[in-house]
Amino acid sequence: MEPVVLTADNVAEFAFTDLVLPLPGYDVKYPDNETAAWYRELLANDGFEDFSFRNRVKLVQGFITLIHRGQKAVAVEILAFRFMSLYELII
Repeated sequence: MEPVVLTADNVAEFAFTDLVLPLPGYDVKYPDNETAAWYRELLANDGFEDFSFRNRVKLVQGFITLIHRGQKAVAVEILAFRFMSLYELII
């Protein structure tokens, strides 16, 4: 599945769990925004000057999901808690 660039026009069509970031590699569609500059900076710190990995590193195209949705509902219980002094604990 090809990623879709999030814009103001299509933001309502997606949930937070749909957000992905590309893993560095060849034939990867990098975002055309400040995230691309962040990728370039991180890659330059490791000696990579551009996104051309075809002849330098064998990496498979892929994406990493930022937020995962759980498979089961989570139950939450709010408990009342009162701090006790050491004197109250002894008595």
